[in-house]
Amino acid sequence: MSLLAWSGLLGAAVPADMPLALMWRSFLSVVGGTAEVGWRWQPFPWGFRGFDPMHGNLGYTSNQAIVLFLCCLLFAWRSHVSRVTAIAAAAIVLCFVSVVIAYSRGAVLYGLLMAVLAGLVYQLRLRGAVTGGAAPSRPVGRKGQLVLVWAVLASLLVVAGLSFKKDSRWHLMADKARVVFLLVDDPVRFLCEGPDESMLQGLRHEMQDRGPAYVSDLIGGLNGDGARVALMRVGLVLVAERPWGLDGSRSSYKQLIEARCGHPPVMLYEHAHQGWLDTALALGWAGSGLLGLALLSLAVFGLRNLRPDAAGPWAMALLLLSVFWMARGFADSVYREHLLQMQAVLLGYLATRTHLERRSAAARHQSAAA
Repeated sequence: MSLLAWSGLLGAAVPADMPLALMWRSFLSVVGGTAEVGWRWQPFPWGFRGFDPMHGNLGYTSNQAIVLFLCCLLFAWRSHVSRVTAIAAAAIVLCFVSVVIAYSRGAVLYGLLMAVLAGLVYQLRLRGAVTGGAAPSRPVGRKGQLVLVWAVLASLLVVAGLSFKKDSRWHLMADKARVVFLLVDDPVRFLCEGPDESMLQGLRHEMQDRGPAYVSDLIGGLNGDGARVALMRVGLVLVAERPWGLDGSRSSYKQLIEARCGHPPVMLYEHAHQGWLDTALALGWAGSGLLGLALLSLAVFGLRNLRPDAAGPWAMALLLLSVFWMARGFADSVYREHLLQMQAVLLGYLATRTHLERRSAAARHQSAAA
């Protein structure tokens, strides 16, 4: 879709997201020659999200795909299957490029985190183990493996650098978080009424060496990353006050903050942008704890079954995805509705396949012993 927008086949001045019907009409008008701008290269569509208005949705699915392709890459590598190794490596790079284009910072960070974790798991649990089964096809030489791995790592570093360069939100992120931690004494009031003049004066004094333009951009961005820090602080206060949660709905945080403010807050958010806090506000401490225990149990099940056999890839994918969803909940509200369905279906499938492969291996072992 990004290539279509870049080549001009979706018209000029492509918005950040386009419904599929609009894409099709724009494509037909360009191909038919009725559009004002014909088929020619446009400025690259940085920030383009295709037909999904939420870059987070692209990021979550992309991170899941990265985890699955990482498992394919590592197990194909250790079996010296060149074709699968190369395809998985290319897919991982494309997934990273996709979220960089869509300006999904969380997906870039967590994608890199999962790549590092997958490498550590491989080194600690799988490296040097002997794989049984049929001989590999088209083996990759040791030098070829090293070249491929370094190429993937270099590509990921280039993609991460490109994200930092193109997405200006990276540049202000640390300062916005620091300002809200240091200069906001009452985060509830900050969300309810917005930043007051004393805070803005303190911010200008704190950042006076950065220049007026930087300070202006920082103030304008307080309703983004800065507000998320305040949401976390407020969420902790509300969770401490509501150990039993509210009503189980996705609007628990919104109801509680409006009741605290006495009116809709100036910085109005539907949730606390922190999955564990949102779950605790909806279902109480016990509900959030049970969800964490379920994900932790799946991670442990995957780790215990992570061996160099037929169950290994499924177990590794289960372990990595369980850890991913546990970690992702600390930075966004990911335990809700369609996201929970996605997690339940995929994690349940991986756990079932791991169990079936382990039973099948045990049955073969008993048959051979008999």
